[in-house]
Amino acid sequence: MDLHHWLVNLAVQAGQVGVESEWEGWPFGHGGFWPSVARLAFMAAILVGIGLFLRYLFGPGGPMRGEGFETVQEAQERRAAEAEADPRQAEASETPKLAPDSDPNHE
Repeated sequence: MDLHHWLVNLAVQAGQVGVESEWEGWPFGHGGFWPSVARLAFMAAILVGIGLFLRYLFGPGGPMRGEGFETVQEAQERRAAEAEADPRQAEASETPKLAPDSDPNHE
């Protein structure tokens, strides 16, 4: 028997082995309401962990945060300083307000 047939035979036999696992019911089990809830909670915990890890890396003072990034407080202070330096520029940069009669959703 050549190598190819031997490997195919081995794969077929390995697929037929029925190994029961302790983890059959949670969180990787089949069907049911609580196993589904457990899987969702498990995935949510993983996503929250990834989010917290990214927050640590790229958040304020994080080791991967670039020098050009600023915090919300720094941005507010910068805008206030710019407004004091040139009030006309601050007025021009504000978002224009729509009059009530020009709003298409206003009745």
